[in-house]
Amino acid sequence: MNNITLIKKVSPSVFGIIVICFFMPFVNISCAGENIITLTGFQLITGTSIDQSDPFGRGQSEKVPPEPLGIAVFVCGILGLLLSFLEN
Repeated sequence: MNNITLIKKVSPSVFGIIVICFFMPFVNISCAGENIITLTGFQLITGTSIDQSDPFGRGQSEKVPPEPLGIAVFVCGILGLLLSFLEN
């Protein structure tokens, strides 16, 4: 069984759902029930900066670098979506 046949057995909608899920929240950090940081999958693969203030009102900015494994999963999802539309 070749790889194209294996991908054809999976519906394109599954790969579409995988790609859409990257625009939903992946990480929620909360303390005492209060949401502090929420990152989407797209923010994790592109990198972002987080602006947060401490209890004394001083603001800090922290850079979140792109996650290589997240990029790999996103690329595989897009490739799977594109390959699922190919005909034998």
